[in-house]
Amino acid sequence: MGLNHIDYYHELIDGLSTQGLDILPLSELKPSSKPAIGLRHDIDSRPNIALHMARYLAMKGLPGSFYLLHSASYYTPENIPKIVYKMNVHGCEIGLHNDAWYYGDLGPQMVKKEIEYLRSLGAKVKGTVAHNSLSTYTAANYEVFKEKVLLDRESPLPLGKLSMKKLGLTYEGIFSTPKPNATSQDFLKHLSKKADIHVEEWVHELLVDNPYCNYETYAQFWLIGKDKWAVAIRGKLHWKIGLTKVLKLAETLPTKTISTFVIHPDYFMADGVSDVVNMTLPTPRRYKNIPTPIRKLGKKILQILRKKPDQRKIVDKDTSPKAQEFDYQWRDIPSPAIELNQDRIIEFLKFTKLPPSFFKDKLCLDAGCGSGRFTWAMQQLGAKVSSFDISPEAIEQCSKINSDAYVQDIYNLEPKPIHDFVLCWGVLHHLPTPETGFQKISTQVAKGGILHIMVYHKDTQKTYEKGRAQWPSLSHEERIKLCQNMIKRHGGNLHGWWDAFNPTYNFSYTPEEVCTWFEKQGFTEITITQEQNINIRGVKK
Repeated sequence: MGLNHIDYYHELIDGLSTQGLDILPLSELKPSSKPAIGLRHDIDSRPNIALHMARYLAMKGLPGSFYLLHSASYYTPENIPKIVYKMNVHGCEIGLHNDAWYYGDLGPQMVKKEIEYLRSLGAKVKGTVAHNSLSTYTAANYEVFKEKVLLDRESPLPLGKLSMKKLGLTYEGIFSTPKPNATSQDFLKHLSKKADIHVEEWVHELLVDNPYCNYETYAQFWLIGKDKWAVAIRGKLHWKIGLTKVLKLAETLPTKTISTFVIHPDYFMADGVSDVVNMTLPTPRRYKNIPTPIRKLGKKILQILRKKPDQRKIVDKDTSPKAQEFDYQWRDIPSPAIELNQDRIIEFLKFTKLPPSFFKDKLCLDAGCGSGRFTWAMQQLGAKVSSFDISPEAIEQCSKINSDAYVQDIYNLEPKPIHDFVLCWGVLHHLPTPETGFQKISTQVAKGGILHIMVYHKDTQKTYEKGRAQWPSLSHEERIKLCQNMIKRHGGNLHGWWDAFNPTYNFSYTPEEVCTWFEKQGFTEITITQEQNINIRGVKK
């Protein structure tokens, strides 16, 4: 197919800016005395290309609207604050590229949560744009909003569960309205067709002769490849035309109409621009993950602190058996981060970057399960889960939700390659020889199965080492206070910081080093899903 060089984008913007058009953010797009157009950028991938586009628009003094895809691999706690900050600097409108049904029944919760998250980072989210087409999920992603449900029909998906008004949203960027005379037969006929933006017949039905919705826009200009556009203008489709003709068509747009240009950064390339978002935020305390609330811990923590030292059963980390290093944490430290609720499922899906449907009826292993928060998440997604941990106290907690939970040392695992999915999250970096532990865990994965691990990143180790240097000399009260201070500065939760400071071993790695572990054990399709703490998975050959 080929990619457009970023200069092609510059040529498009330069051409549009000289035509007397009213170029507006999508949130302000309305008919005026000039033809009004909105520049819609759906960031399915390549966020750095999108940032380049945003910068060019800022240089030209023009607005653009950019939509972040919450199911994309770039959408991580490390990248999104940086992207939002840069977009704000360039004066761009930021919205959510809504992929609700990727998450199945959890779609409404995920959309609501991501809108709140983006706003917490400083994005003034006023609208969303649906990702994919109706035939991908048997429902359009915008049908998560009650104002946008197309037909009154039975659906396995929870349609219409959110209110745009209650969420403070003023538009949905497809700008469609349900067709009043739409029939179930027409709807089902469209569903039976394979969605393909590169097939003229399908695009014609989507943009020109749509059986289930009307568009408020006068024209839609879709870039679909290298100098190839599909342009729908009031009943006619101009198919695979070049930029010169696109600009001529834009000149013909009448006043008191609105039109959109739909641009995907993944159709572009730029010299020296990678897909890695490398940037240090100038105001990191403002642009960070939402910290886990600690107010609810109050009474429980005070009860712990008021115990006499010999009642706390705190084990000295340098002399105790390794299992006991973790016993106290799972037995006596309360935290919302390990409560069994929908947040655990959302957290699990965000770091695995796997659709909920993957886990249905799968045989899974939670290696180093702790109290079982992710065991529970997998169970809720329909998996059959075995769980083990070296800490008896952790297993005592986990066994309340999983009868197949047992005490096990990773180093003593016998090969058992039967599991479709193995999770080893936040465990290996606390072993004396982490790669050996990885080798043992890899023997539990079936052919074609997935192994997902999380280990600490080299970049975070300095922060951990400062706390670990103080840790032995601190009283229990001071240790709790240190963890709370870390939460205020960096986010996270009490369990996570205790886990970073207390164990004897606390190794960290680069993503490249961890990828090598997977390669040595015969894994393919190695994917880094988050980088701050390295979340990485591979498929067993």
